Amino acid sequence: MILYRDNSSTAYLTGGKNVLSHVQTKVENQQLSIGIDIPRCDHLTQREITLEVPYQTLNSISHNGYDDIIFRDTLQTSAFSVNLTDQGDLSLLIRAQQLSVSIARTANAEVAGVVDALDLSTSDDPFSPSTSFGAFRGKNLTVKNCNILLRGEGNCEVQVTDTLRVDLRGVGNVIYYGEPKVIESNITGAGKIIKGN
Repeated sequence: MILYRDNSSTAYLTGGKNVLSHVQTKVENQQLSIGIDIPRCDHLTQREITLEVPYQTLNSISHNGYDDIIFRDTLQTSAFSVNLTDQGDLSLLIRAQQLSVSIARTANAEVAGVVDALDLSTSDDPFSPSTSFGAFRGKNLTVKNCNILLRGEGNCEVQVTDTLRVDLRGVGNVIYYGEPKVIESNITGAGKIIKGN
């Protein structure tokens, strides 16, 4: 899925006709839901399915699937939240006051830009005995104040200028860049807090 800022209200979907007829969309309370009424079957089509969605304002994304979400341009907003589950990846360029990111299973987030505050959590998978392997790559995201709760196995990279608070309960590492004035940590897992180069 490709998201881009535009005044249009028309989304564009391209892909194999045998799959397109199964795509379902619904708009309710200014929330767009997109799904497919058949199980994941790669043999149904050899063509990639691409959904291009314009937005005027965007406050949150919840993604439970296997597809990638790519922002074509910089998302400018006061607050934005992202919930990633399963295997889909996020590529986001953002300028905001507040960013909240939750990662489960093998989803990954690559985020760049500038935010005042980042709340980040990677968690144990509530639906499976296996833990989360998802990673947060935010080396190019400048954050003033950052709170991280890491319970999975994926690593988190962040660039922090003021305050870094880390609660490490898993085996994943937090790699930080910049010179935060305050670093607070609670480490009960095997993960480490590492100064990046």
